[in-house]
Amino acid sequence: MELFYSPSIEYSQKFITSLEDVYNKLKDRIMFEPHIVTFTSKSQEFISKNCVSNGAYCAFDPSHSSGATGRDVVLESIRQKCIYKMSVPDYFAYARIFFSKCFGTFDEKCSKAAVEKTWVDWSQVQKCVEKSFHGSAKTFYLNDNDLLADEKEKIKKLGTNNFPNIFINNILYRGSLSKVDICWHQRLSLIRIYDLWVVFPEEE
Repeated sequence: MELFYSPSIEYSQKFITSLEDVYNKLKDRIMFEPHIVTFTSKSQEFISKNCVSNGAYCAFDPSHSSGATGRDVVLESIRQKCIYKMSVPDYFAYARIFFSKCFGTFDEKCSKAAVEKTWVDWSQVQKCVEKSFHGSAKTFYLNDNDLLADEKEKIKKLGTNNFPNIFINNILYRGSLSKVDICWHQRLSLIRIYDLWVVFPEEE
């Protein structure tokens, strides 16, 4: 079971909440992985605030947040992926706290406070984020990012640019977000949720 999302999309919270219930119910029988959704931009004006790696990985600035940029969203996405790699239960716990306390700011201070309420070590999260970038640029986020590169390759294979989305056994889930429905339809696709998606720019 895979979730493709951006933390700047408010409806992602409902996806994660539903999937946490499913994971807790079926964790001995399923594998779960969240994936970061980004897009590419060639606009230098846009890149200056909303991207990392010179426009290779971008996000929209959160309209509900005061002062946060798309780059803040991308960096928060990497933190969430790093936390997932350390502990799936703590990923869900952190996501709940983030959407409750940090959704309006996307700043590192709030993220740190949220991490400290889990069993994850903040210093390890920082180290994971820093190690995901590699290159010679002094400003770390100008370098390429291996984690985001891997995520982008997975997204290219989906055949959709509408997010957030859940894939179960490599099939796009089209049902409701009820934990009962998701558990029941582990192998089936039902009703498409058109009105809940955010459309991301298509990659060239």
